[in-house]
Amino acid sequence: MATKSNKNRPSNYFIVTARAFRKDGEDGGVQLTKNGQPIAKCRASVSMGKDKEGEYKPSMWVELVGFTREGDDPNEVTEAVGALEAGDYVTVKGRLAMEEWTGDDDVTRQSLTIWVQSIEPFSFDNDEDQDEEEDEEEDLI
Repeated sequence: MATKSNKNRPSNYFIVTARAFRKDGEDGGVQLTKNGQPIAKCRASVSMGKDKEGEYKPSMWVELVGFTREGDDPNEVTEAVGALEAGDYVTVKGRLAMEEWTGDDDVTRQSLTIWVQSIEPFSFDNDEDQDEEEDEEEDLI
């Protein structure tokens, strides 16, 4: 049953924190599809946490895809995905899909893809926020 907080979300809506990866020599940036649609892609790993024995589970790999409607200039999401550098941690929201394609070797492959609708940097600590709060408190004294 849908609640107020998720009634407008599609069933494949996904929110995840991921770490960007790029192969050596792989360029980021925004490219154009054959029909002129701006698009940007980046591989990312998602930690699956630890098992009952305290050992890390294998990471899940996803393709992050930022896209813009045909004929429009690249939007902020597309540019942000294109600007990701290896090691960047981000929180993304979007549609999760299983993509399938046939490689040059005629082997069918699959990958998980997140069609990114929003993206923001992720930080493991709040040191910057705490420093700002401390500065504000000092000004009040």
